[in-house]
Amino acid sequence: MTEIESTLKMKLLEDPTATVRAIIRTDGDPKARVGALQKKGFRIVHTSALINAITVEGTAQAVLGLQAEPWALKIEEDKVVHTM
Repeated sequence: MTEIESTLKMKLLEDPTATVRAIIRTDGDPKARVGALQKKGFRIVHTSALINAITVEGTAQAVLGLQAEPWALKIEEDKVVHTM
């Protein structure tokens, strides 16, 4: 099963209809997964071949459903990053 941050999982379960952004770490080229994610209703925000990841926007329930995908290695919350 795909690794998912515990705080993110709790947030997703709390409101399954909420629209959220998540970073999905993929096994292999993330661009190969774009079509399948779009068919599941996700909006693709960004892909990164450097770290094999896709940033998506969709419902919390749909993000939770990605745990069953063998190519999804890890699901993280897309958070604002501050630099010093």
